[in-house]
Parts: sequence; C-alpha cells; structure tokens
Amino acid sequence: MYPMGLLPNGRVISFVSNVSEVKLVTRQVPTIVGSAAFAELAAQKKCTPAQLAIAWVLAQGEDIIPIPGTKKTKYLRENAAAVDIELSGSDLQDIQAVMDKYPNTGMRYADGAMKLVDRD
Repeated sequence: MYPMGLLPNGRVISFVSNVSEVKLVTRQVPTIVGSAAFAELAAQKKCTPAQLAIAWVLAQGEDIIPIPGTKKTKYLRENAAAVDIELSGSDLQDIQAVMDKYPNTGMRYADGAMKLVDRD
C-alpha cells in the first residue's frame, strides 16, 4: 500500500482547502463507460474503460479532481494507475465524439434514490 497522498508514479495527491475552488464534472462519464465505442477506445490505449474515464477527467484541468468509488483494493490500484495514461489531442477528440454520440440521457439515480442524495 502507498503512503496517503502518494501514487505509484510519484505524483502527489493535493487536497483543496476551500471546497468552492473545486469544479464538479457531472458529464455523462457513467453512460459512456458502458458503451462499446468507449471500450474500444480504452482497448486502443491498453487500459480499462474506467481508467480511460479517470484519465479524461484528469485531462480536463488541474482544478478538477476525479473521485472514483470502489470497495476493492484491486480496483483502487487500477483507478490510481489512470494517472499514467497520457491522452493526446486526438484521443480527447475521439472521446468527445463518443460523448456526443451517447449524450447524458437522465439523472444518475432514480427519483426515489435521489431523495437520499445530499441529505443533511
């Protein structure tokens, strides 16, 4: 296991002290990750669709922090390895084309589950 804040490639995870500085990316990442077209792009980059999605979020700027969830150490390590995936301008265009083809079609959770989100 790696020390808190240090990833295998030596990059340090920085924490934002002011939550208002964090931009939330609410794009259709879950929708496209499940698509065959996105899986094909991931295969070309020799990574999983989840890793490609995390790499895409990281490519959006220094002020965006991906927060993937997992219950298994195996997937935590897999997710952390996404920082080593380099996306070219062409890669980003290909991902955007898939996103355009599979637009966000609804809420992440059903109405009943949404009532449980962000409860105080």
